[in-house]
Amino acid sequence: MAQLILNDRVKETTTTTGTGTVTDASPDTLSRTTVISSSNSDSLVDFSAGEKTVICTYPASKAPSSSMDATTYVTTHNSTLSDDQTLDSGVLAGPVTVTGTQTVTGTLVIL
Repeated sequence: MAQLILNDRVKETTTTTGTGTVTDASPDTLSRTTVISSSNSDSLVDFSAGEKTVICTYPASKAPSSSMDATTYVTTHNSTLSDDQTLDSGVLAGPVTVTGTQTVTGTLVIL
Protein backbone atom coordinates (compact mmCIF):
# COMPACT_ATOMS: atom_id res chain seq x y z
CA MET A 1 0.00 0.00 0.00
CA ALA A 2 1.27 3.46 -0.82
CA GLN A 3 2.07 5.97 1.88
CA LEU A 4 -0.82 8.20 2.93
CA ILE A 5 0.09 11.88 2.54
CA LEU A 6 -2.28 14.54 3.84
CA ASN A 7 -2.42 18.15 2.68
CA ASP A 8 -4.96 20.89 3.35
CA ARG A 9 -7.62 21.78 0.79
CA VAL A 10 -6.41 19.82 -2.25
CA LYS A 11 -8.56 20.49 -5.33
CA GLU A 12 -7.66 19.90 -8.96
CA THR A 13 -9.56 20.39 -12.20
CA THR A 14 -8.47 18.01 -14.91
CA THR A 15 -9.30 16.50 -18.27
CA THR A 16 -7.33 13.34 -17.43
CA THR A 17 -8.79 10.08 -18.75
CA GLY A 18 -8.29 6.53 -17.54
CA THR A 19 -7.08 5.47 -14.08
CA GLY A 20 -3.67 7.16 -13.91
CA THR A 21 -2.45 10.27 -12.08
CA VAL A 22 -4.38 13.57 -12.12
CA THR A 23 -2.28 16.58 -13.25
CA ASP A 24 -2.97 20.22 -14.13
CA ALA A 25 0.67 21.35 -14.31
CA SER A 26 3.99 20.06 -13.04
CA PRO A 27 4.55 19.31 -10.18
CA ASP A 28 0.83 19.27 -9.18
CA THR A 29 0.13 15.55 -9.40
CA LEU A 30 -2.38 13.49 -7.45
CA SER A 31 -1.39 9.85 -7.56
CA ARG A 32 -4.23 7.34 -7.47
CA THR A 33 -2.40 4.29 -6.19
CA THR A 34 -4.36 3.42 -3.03
CA VAL A 35 -8.11 3.09 -2.67
CA ILE A 36 -9.13 3.10 0.99
CA SER A 37 -12.83 2.82 0.20
CA SER A 38 -14.99 3.61 -2.80
CA SER A 39 -18.50 3.34 -4.18
CA ASN A 40 -16.74 1.86 -7.22
CA SER A 41 -16.17 -1.58 -5.63
CA ASP A 42 -13.00 -0.17 -4.03
CA SER A 43 -11.40 0.28 -7.46
CA LEU A 44 -9.99 3.32 -9.24
CA VAL A 45 -12.58 5.31 -11.19
CA ASP A 46 -11.91 5.06 -14.93
CA PHE A 47 -12.32 8.71 -16.00
CA SER A 48 -13.95 9.31 -19.37
CA ALA A 49 -13.34 12.41 -21.52
CA GLY A 50 -14.37 15.81 -20.18
CA GLU A 51 -13.52 18.11 -17.30
CA LYS A 52 -13.55 16.76 -13.74
CA THR A 53 -12.99 18.34 -10.33
CA VAL A 54 -11.02 16.12 -7.95
CA ILE A 55 -10.65 16.80 -4.23
CA CYS A 56 -8.79 15.00 -1.45
CA THR A 57 -10.28 14.68 2.00
CA TYR A 58 -9.09 13.21 5.26
CA PRO A 59 -10.17 9.54 5.27
CA ALA A 60 -12.29 8.77 8.32
CA SER A 61 -10.76 5.29 8.55
CA LYS A 62 -7.38 6.90 9.27
CA ALA A 63 -8.65 9.31 11.95
CA PRO A 64 -7.67 8.47 15.55
CA SER A 65 -10.74 7.14 17.32
CA SER A 66 -11.51 4.82 20.19
CA SER A 67 -13.62 2.69 17.86
CA MET A 68 -10.84 2.08 15.30
CA ASP A 69 -9.47 -1.41 14.76
CA ALA A 70 -6.52 -2.55 12.67
CA THR A 71 -5.26 0.77 11.42
CA THR A 72 -2.03 2.74 11.39
CA TYR A 73 -1.91 5.23 14.26
CA VAL A 74 0.44 8.10 15.08
CA THR A 75 0.38 9.72 18.52
CA THR A 76 2.56 12.66 19.45
CA HIS A 77 3.21 15.29 22.12
CA ASN A 78 1.46 15.00 25.47
CA SER A 79 -1.22 12.57 24.26
CA THR A 80 -3.02 9.96 26.31
CA LEU A 81 -4.17 6.64 24.83
CA SER A 82 -6.96 5.71 27.22
CA ASP A 83 -9.16 3.57 24.95
CA ASP A 84 -8.69 -0.14 24.30
CA GLN A 85 -7.85 -0.68 20.63
CA THR A 86 -6.01 -2.89 18.15
CA LEU A 87 -3.52 -1.31 15.73
CA ASP A 88 -1.78 -2.69 12.63
CA SER A 89 1.24 -0.55 13.49
CA GLY A 90 1.96 2.73 15.17
CA VAL A 91 4.35 5.52 16.06
CA LEU A 92 4.53 7.07 19.52
CA ALA A 93 6.50 10.33 19.77
CA GLY A 94 6.37 11.40 23.37
CA PRO A 95 5.59 12.05 25.89
CA VAL A 96 2.61 9.72 25.44
CA THR A 97 0.69 8.18 28.34
CA VAL A 98 -0.93 4.79 27.76
CA THR A 99 -3.73 3.91 30.21
CA GLY A 100 -5.86 1.69 27.96
CA THR A 101 -4.98 -1.65 26.39
CA GLN A 102 -3.11 -1.18 23.11
CA THR A 103 -2.66 -4.32 21.01
CA VAL A 104 -0.21 -3.87 18.12
CA THR A 105 -0.20 -6.59 15.49
CA GLY A 106 2.61 -5.02 13.43
CA THR A 107 5.49 -2.69 14.31
CA LEU A 108 5.34 -0.09 17.07
CA VAL A 109 7.97 2.66 16.82
CA ILE A 110 8.62 4.72 19.95
CA LEU A 111 10.52 7.98 19.46
